[in-house]
Amino acid sequence: MEHVLCISGTFNPPHLAHVKMGLHAAAALRSSYDLKVSTVFFLPCSDNYLWNKLSEDTAESAQNSATHCQNSVCLSMGDRVRFLRELISKISDNKSLQLKVLPLERDAPQLLTKSPKYWERKRTFGYLKTVPTAKIVSYFVNEWVPDNLGRNTRVALIFGADNLPWMPAWNDAKSLFSCCDLVIVDRPSGEKDIEGESNIVIEFESEPKDFLKGFKCVTSRVPVELKFAGKTLSLPNAADGSALIFIGCLEGLEMLSSTRVRRALGVLSRHGYDTGGLVASLTRAGGNAQSALRKIRTTQDTHFVSPASYAARGSPLCPSAGRGRMGASGTRRGLYSGRLGRVRLSRLAIFATGALFVASKAFQGTVLGRE
Repeated sequence: MEHVLCISGTFNPPHLAHVKMGLHAAAALRSSYDLKVSTVFFLPCSDNYLWNKLSEDTAESAQNSATHCQNSVCLSMGDRVRFLRELISKISDNKSLQLKVLPLERDAPQLLTKSPKYWERKRTFGYLKTVPTAKIVSYFVNEWVPDNLGRNTRVALIFGADNLPWMPAWNDAKSLFSCCDLVIVDRPSGEKDIEGESNIVIEFESEPKDFLKGFKCVTSRVPVELKFAGKTLSLPNAADGSALIFIGCLEGLEMLSSTRVRRALGVLSRHGYDTGGLVASLTRAGGNAQSALRKIRTTQDTHFVSPASYAARGSPLCPSAGRGRMGASGTRRGLYSGRLGRVRLSRLAIFATGALFVASKAFQGTVLGRE
């Protein structure tokens, strides 16, 4: 059976480690597991996701972080795709392995979805529809791959080891990996055993029992230890399901990350350099992150989910019209106005504090990164 690998992320901006991680994973799966890996696909997330993640919720926070936003990085899908392809052309000389950039989230707008469980709670002033990770993976595995590569093709998703502790809390995590394998690439900071070899130690942030049930086996050529709440877990051994595969780290790339690039631009800005001009020259377009975010918001206006739609669904963040309306200034009227309203708010604050404490215990490990 032929295997293809998939790396999904923001790639904002893309860098050398993204491409080399794909090459490293393919080489390890070929040599250690004798798998026939033909292609590594890179799937950048939509511009809508970047807008939700990088734009500011309120005028106050926007004003306080204006300098940071001006000198941050917000590359369009077109720029991210182009940069990735340029990096691939520079470092990939393995003709037996294809590396392809696939902007599915741009080319399949029907996948854009409202997000009442994630973005609605994070962005009380509205958000743009995005493509949940589970949805893009399902589309890629169950539709795009069979239509373009044939049904005798197995897909494996590649993630860094730092993502695994949070995966049990991801939305639809169990179904996400039911249709494909999961390849975890270790980070260079892994622990060493008595012989000096790297160990992979994963401490889950939330209960992983149901998540691990989706895998028929865990396989690795280096020692692996999975833990939760300080206890070592037994490795999955189900009758059927996907494989959870661990591979060793690729040394020398620990200092490479998109976050470091963005922080470096901030350091240059504080030293007086025109980082906006630097980003503009790289992207062959004028403007900074703020102008890029405004452009995304304008071009994707039909995918904007307003707070009014929260009220229509009776969201606890924005109660329906019968329970009080939002004034022009953005203040709540009706239910919480006057002295009685202040009493209600005090009681609500006490209740909310208790609810948050209970929720923090029940849902350790929040959803990070993509939905």
